Amino acid sequence: LAGCRMVFGNSGTEAINTAFPQVFEIPFNSNAKWMLTIHAIGEGLGKEEAVGMGATAEAGFVAVLKGAPERVLDYCVLDTAMRTRVENSLAQLMSEGKRVLCLAERHIVGLEPDFVFSGCTPEDANFPMDSFTLRGLVALE
Repeated sequence: LAGCRMVFGNSGTEAINTAFPQVFEIPFNSNAKWMLTIHAIGEGLGKEEAVGMGATAEAGFVAVLKGAPERVLDYCVLDTAMRTRVENSLAQLMSEGKRVLCLAERHIVGLEPDFVFSGCTPEDANFPMDSFTLRGLVALE
């Protein structure tokens, strides 16, 4: 959140947390090498305001997957050319001695607003754990 506060300020960060509250989490573990959070989309906002903050026009949830690129990329839909570009970027960053995290998201629609998420692995999750959209790589010094 520190980075968000630098970009958006305290009130902007609070507005984002209010607009997209976390409703579920699969914590990081060393076997999976990723973690997942699910956020309600635009809760408490008007449609235009929610879309302006990055929501889709359709209500629902967004699952955010973050972790080791070699694990997160397996959940993403990538064509061969994009996969090659990502792997080349990853190799370059790692050759510079950087630790790299991968971020991906997936919108989940068609569920009731009070849907209760459960599960701790892709195999036992009661929500889709495929077809994520790659959002980027983050390199840490």
